[in-house]
Amino acid sequence: MTDFTIDALGTLGHGIAKDARGHPAYIPRTIPGERVEASGEAPHLDLDAVLEPSPDRIDPICPHFERCGGCTFQHMSLTAQRAWKRSEVERAFAKAGLKVEVAETIGNAPNSRRRVTMTAWREGGAIKLGYSEQGSTDRVPIQSCPILVPELGAALGPLQSVLATVLQGNAEARAHMTAADNGIDVGIETSGEANEDTMAAMVRAFARSPFLRISVDGEVAAAREHPIISFQGATVELPTGAFLQAVKSAEDAMLDLASRHLKKSKRVADLFSGLGTFTFPLSANSKVHAVESDVAAVKALHYAQRDGGKAVTSEIRDLIELPLMPKELEAYDGVCLDPPRAGAAEQIAEIARTDIRRIAYISCNPVTQARDVAVLVKAGWSIASITPVDQFVFSPHIESVALLEKLGAPKKRSIFR
Repeated sequence: MTDFTIDALGTLGHGIAKDARGHPAYIPRTIPGERVEASGEAPHLDLDAVLEPSPDRIDPICPHFERCGGCTFQHMSLTAQRAWKRSEVERAFAKAGLKVEVAETIGNAPNSRRRVTMTAWREGGAIKLGYSEQGSTDRVPIQSCPILVPELGAALGPLQSVLATVLQGNAEARAHMTAADNGIDVGIETSGEANEDTMAAMVRAFARSPFLRISVDGEVAAAREHPIISFQGATVELPTGAFLQAVKSAEDAMLDLASRHLKKSKRVADLFSGLGTFTFPLSANSKVHAVESDVAAVKALHYAQRDGGKAVTSEIRDLIELPLMPKELEAYDGVCLDPPRAGAAEQIAEIARTDIRRIAYISCNPVTQARDVAVLVKAGWSIASITPVDQFVFSPHIESVALLEKLGAPKKRSIFR
């Protein structure tokens, strides 16, 4: 074992120290300023002991923390976690050539995750649920998970009962649970095709469970009613496998930032719209056109718009392969976009050729967000604010909302009548 002093945290949340040769060593579950003992094969070492703990060190809230790879930061105070996430956003924008003032990170409660994915397997005749071990492909069985909303935590037992009918021998499955507004939706990904007897047994187990719906490999196997999600007055039926923000309070915080920024926009293009997370709330003040590549999501959005009478139109379109062009964007004086982790370089390049007045850019990757925002700044937009959101408490993942405006942008003629 060797003594190390932790200098910083890396992008994955592991402490960074220097070894005897001055090379970086990465040590999990450590905090900057701590002196620790670690061993193993460089550069990724195992923590053996904390010799001088940081004032930010706290006791983990989960008994599985030291092995389970689901959480990274349960040893660190929420205040310290949020400060680090803010600094990571600042660093990403600085690397993109933008020196910006980043707002304080908006926090969320630990037990707030409304969707989860776990691995399921059979061990000693019993069904186990869990996550991958830190730094390994080994599985860690868990009995509880304190990051989940209580409804999902209480559903782990019933889920195991359903999975007992599906998993045979050494087979594994991926189990997805979502806490919808009216109950719990379950999706199961298997490693092989289930036979009729297996499916019949699963349907019987479903009848004894509290779940709304169970899907197997993307196909609905049994359902009591459609899971629904509400977006400020619009009720959307949740398609199987659909994307949903993991934490409702984080979604609300991001929505509040985007809505206040775009409130004066008469016509808004909501790009990478998904189910309408931002679409429907923005339609309270603006006419909104939602664009998304996921066919099922757009259909769900369209039906909700039709039934709710919202000022919303929608379009199925891959904005990476076929971004909206400047001529099409002339209809809008506001844009809201929430792209995948890779960002929206192709679409941003076209937006940069317009005079759209206000932009709200929501991202789960500050690095690609900063890259895209730098393009817009170079094209004449100014940054109104950048706000991190700690949606994934205890993890290094960071959500960030960047608000931009182009002062003096000319007014555009509406295509709406």
